[in-house]
Amino acid sequence: MPGTLYHDRDRSWMRDFVPRPAEVTVLCVLGWLGMVLMVVIGVALVFVGPAAASAARHARGLPPGATGAAVGLLAVAGGVVVVVAILVGLLYGQLWKGRNWARITLIVFQILNLAGGLFAAMQGENVTRAVGRIGFGLIFLGLLNTPRTKEYCQQ
Repeated sequence: MPGTLYHDRDRSWMRDFVPRPAEVTVLCVLGWLGMVLMVVIGVALVFVGPAAASAARHARGLPPGATGAAVGLLAVAGGVVVVVAILVGLLYGQLWKGRNWARITLIVFQILNLAGGLFAAMQGENVTRAVGRIGFGLIFLGLLNTPRTKEYCQQ
């Protein structure tokens, strides 16, 4: 057809192209939202943690420097949370591109998340949060293992 950029017979390059399924889009968007939340929490631990430790020291009448270890621990924990959040965000970026190794790594992370949720539920620690972790973990595992997601990541 005159005036078009290509003809139907020129679309042979599209034969092997698998469009991104909705499952991958949902996973990535939720993963990136979780990453942003983790970064906010990590930064809060680094910057708000010392103020909270100082307030606790004053409230309990402890001498100066008594909460130094807690402040350092909060700062390290916050830094670790930020680094893990960035790594998870990068994994979701690779899943967005259809990388199967990212899908498998996220499956392993979700299995670890499920194990942590089960352990927390058995310990009786905030059962509602543990059930939420287990529920979201199962949903994410299900979405990571749909036939369309597998096909997209194995192209």
